[in-house]
Amino acid sequence: MSKLMLFTLCVFMGCSYKPSINYNGLPITIEYKAETVRSGVDREGNDWQQKMFHHYGHFDDIVGADGEKLDVYVNAGVKSNKLFRITQLNVLTKEFDEYKIMLGFKDKERAKRAYLMHYPDNWEGYGGIEEISFMELTNEW
Repeated sequence: MSKLMLFTLCVFMGCSYKPSINYNGLPITIEYKAETVRSGVDREGNDWQQKMFHHYGHFDDIVGADGEKLDVYVNAGVKSNKLFRITQLNVLTKEFDEYKIMLGFKDKERAKRAYLMHYPDNWEGYGGIEEISFMELTNEW
């Protein structure tokens, strides 16, 4: 059965199709593709929406420091072997919350801008960025 037929069947049956990609042998599930809208409810019960400028998902086989699958933003179509790790803070306590990995960005500044464009202008959850190696990505958690 073709991927298109499987996708059509999945949509017909009401399931949620999430595409996947591979980065150096590491499977990544894309939860929100670029140009789609991510939405949710904040801690105060307010609805929010955010247009996605880059793919967003998680590494299937890597658990982050927060105990959940490690989140990743992917700049599709750009070839770069560099990996950047964003430290995200809890906006209420300003303490560590989780890491976000940035793939497909040529330098720290572009990766930082890409992360921040997915949050409000006054976002207080940004705690810094660093370039990491593939070994750090696969062995740290």
